[in-house]
Amino acid sequence: MTVSQNCSLGGCNVPAIDDIRSPTNAIEPDMRAQIVLSLKQAEPVLPSMLIWDDTGPSLFENLTQQPTYYPFHEELAILTRWADEMARQVKPGSLLLELGCGDLTKTRVLLSAFERCQRPITYYALDISERDLTRGLRRLSQVFRQSRYVQVHGLLGSYEDGMQWLATDAGDTGVPEAVKAQGVTVLWVGNSLANYSRTEAGALLDGFVRSCGLRHLPCQFFLGLDSCQDLDKMGACYDLSPGSPLETLIMHGLRTANKYLGSKVFDLRKWSAHAHYELRDHTLYIYYVPTHDKRLLVDGCVQNLEDRILAITSGKWLLSDIEEMCSAAGLQISKSWWSESQHYGFHAIQPATTETGLMAKTGILQPASRG
Repeated sequence: MTVSQNCSLGGCNVPAIDDIRSPTNAIEPDMRAQIVLSLKQAEPVLPSMLIWDDTGPSLFENLTQQPTYYPFHEELAILTRWADEMARQVKPGSLLLELGCGDLTKTRVLLSAFERCQRPITYYALDISERDLTRGLRRLSQVFRQSRYVQVHGLLGSYEDGMQWLATDAGDTGVPEAVKAQGVTVLWVGNSLANYSRTEAGALLDGFVRSCGLRHLPCQFFLGLDSCQDLDKMGACYDLSPGSPLETLIMHGLRTANKYLGSKVFDLRKWSAHAHYELRDHTLYIYYVPTHDKRLLVDGCVQNLEDRILAITSGKWLLSDIEEMCSAAGLQISKSWWSESQHYGFHAIQPATTETGLMAKTGILQPASRG
């Protein structure tokens, strides 16, 4: 099914977006119920999607423009330097599936490399938000509308919907027949995979491999991941002082929660955002912390909190962590490109076969390109 385009969002100037949502995912989730349930957990948490409403992406773009926000700048530097080499890692005629859709600045750099190298690619952006998808694709279409080598498309759905789409026969609007023989490269930038635990992340990657396997599609991943262990650098990047771009973004989640709850459950004057880096699992945790009363009045009932409510997590995984995650999912790093600081990496990951296993033992598959 194709989504009708909203011209007020620039939709009339973007490629058609295929709605691949399952009947369950096509129904708007009961966010209010999710919030209430999440707050009642032993370790309270608020759904991170509260941050990513219509306002969230623009707040995040403001954050990425800060000089201290190294994940954006170092990943962009890697792509700027190594995009041509990365493009040559993808078979001509392949499908490039990007998970999540921001402003697509970095995506544009990579797709431009396919254009320069005259390497045909069919690109799909997958996102659950039609608004974000429309905005992102509009920007890309302005660059690649006349391209002979880059075809741009959109998919409206969740990651799970994307897996199902990959596993669907082309005759039922799944993967285009023209790219089936060449395979799929799944692109995930911005350290987004590390918003999950390594166990969850490995399961997600395995899900995509299995879906491709059902249609006999070769599959690989391009993953941008943050490996920084410099606490001073992280502290400057994740500045949560009042009014900072990150604090504004995080606290926006409480404003959105209030909208769904229908009342001012969270008085923002009585809450702050705090970050904690856990060395044990190399993960940064950002919490909402009450500065006064630790009780919430939800649905007429008093909810007693401990000390904090989890907002988001961001893994800062070492190469060994990434290798461990890959190994558990039957995957193998085949190539890595690093930023100049060595704090951020872009990794090409493939299913681990007997051949790649032997190659890894001889060191052939060790990270070679250091940006």
